Amino acid sequence: MKLVKVLLILALIAAPGLLEAQVVQGRVLETDTGRPIMSAMVSLIDSAGVVVNESISGANGFFRLEAPNPGSYHVLAEGLGYAPFLDGILELGEGGFVSVEFYLRPQPIQLDSLVAVISRVQTIRYLKNMGYYERLASGFGRFITPEDIANRPFFTFADFFRRMPQVRTGTGFLGTEVVVRGGGVGYCAPRLIVDGMVIDPVSGNARIDAVVSVKDIAAMEVYTGVAQIPLQYSSVNTCGVIIVWTKGSGGP
Repeated sequence: MKLVKVLLILALIAAPGLLEAQVVQGRVLETDTGRPIMSAMVSLIDSAGVVVNESISGANGFFRLEAPNPGSYHVLAEGLGYAPFLDGILELGEGGFVSVEFYLRPQPIQLDSLVAVISRVQTIRYLKNMGYYERLASGFGRFITPEDIANRPFFTFADFFRRMPQVRTGTGFLGTEVVVRGGGVGYCAPRLIVDGMVIDPVSGNARIDAVVSVKDIAAMEVYTGVAQIPLQYSSVNTCGVIIVWTKGSGGP
């Protein structure tokens, strides 16, 4: 399985005001036979590991993706019954154009792998619809992404918060307590939001593991202090907010 051709074409601006978007396009083909692969999922991933656009290949294997900004990107191609392939880094200048051909190797379908792929696609689309990736790009708060969870084991809630400054966890008889340094009053209890639903502060009897299981977490956002809290959650708590998104939350 290999990428046989990557053609970078620098876009020329013919006249002022005719600036085009940054585009990655090409075809998804089968190794050995060269037949086009229809309905493959092709994802554009920025340097922070965020999926910024997705496309489904057509009958001739063709796909087209627009990048929101110039920069460095990876492209991931996944087809049902084929081994996935990740290529990059691709450099896209302003108005840049990249043409790519992916050759995917056939792979026997395993039910658990199929379920995992479908769940991943549903979760990413759900997070995009809920504004997760927009908030991630804003630079405020701390984030645990689906890619982080896939690449790093999280066995306890303490594992999620271990590398976050201004966040402390403690485990007692009732479960895991989470406090953050926010609100100008030292450490205090943030508000917990799970899949858009506001829960009681993460303290006392409302411990985080009483609401959600570690294995069910797909992504997380942590905001300490009122200055970090996104506008739509600004009236929830002046201490801070922990937002948890669970696996399968974007499914039917």
